[in-house]
Amino acid sequence: RNEVMKKSITFIILALTLALAACDNGDDLNEIFRNRNWTLSFFREGSNINSVKGDYKITFYESVFTVTTPNKSSIEGYWEADNKSHAFRCRQVRVTSGTIAGDTTALKMKNILEKASGYSGDANSLQIIEMPNKFMQFHNK
Repeated sequence: RNEVMKKSITFIILALTLALAACDNGDDLNEIFRNRNWTLSFFREGSNINSVKGDYKITFYESVFTVTTPNKSSIEGYWEADNKSHAFRCRQVRVTSGTIAGDTTALKMKNILEKASGYSGDANSLQIIEMPNKFMQFHNK
């Protein structure tokens, strides 16, 4: 009888361990996005990596984001992400103050945000991905 009890307890512990392991909640979107300030590091397009000069920042709030450029222009829009599939979408991406005409970095950021399909990252680095091998890389500063 004790042997059956030990096996039952072992089985229950094993089942609970497996159940807890299966409860993967995916990425923590709060840790990565909400109320986070990110600084643009570089763009990658295929095998080309272009570092960024200047202070381009993106801040994510509950459902909106704001990009600020070195010349104090702003780009804003709405964002949504799925922590399991790593899907990422922006909508109504628009320049809300200043101008980005002639600012190739800001224009490229706006373009990638409009076409974004996914993200990758954690609390230290973030990629906004348009397509495989075409993304913006951010870091925390």
